[in-house]
Amino acid sequence: MSTVTEVREKRRSPRATIEGELRYRKIPIAMKGPGRALIQNVSQGGFRFRSEELLGRAANLLVELHFPGANPVRSLATVAWVKSLPEDNGYEIGGTLVDPTRETLSALENIIRGH
Repeated sequence: MSTVTEVREKRRSPRATIEGELRYRKIPIAMKGPGRALIQNVSQGGFRFRSEELLGRAANLLVELHFPGANPVRSLATVAWVKSLPEDNGYEIGGTLVDPTRETLSALENIIRGH
């Protein structure tokens, strides 16, 4: 007897594989400079990035997403998931945008469409 497992996509919008730079500050704002990480993909609802710094699940962040040829996109975000990478190569982290503005959504849509 076989069973079929239905997998439901949790994302509301498709992801685009676009590399960029993420600059972030934990909230409450720390006095040290912003953290930096490499963005691996993005959608209008969130992004995945690689970081050397461990960020806790549900951590709140103030983020700037930088992509080639586009103005920085700023938003509040929260850490949705964290995965430790093998051989101490840091962490892969999923971020979800928190109440993005229309301008933020429009900017991300243009970045994704232009890719």
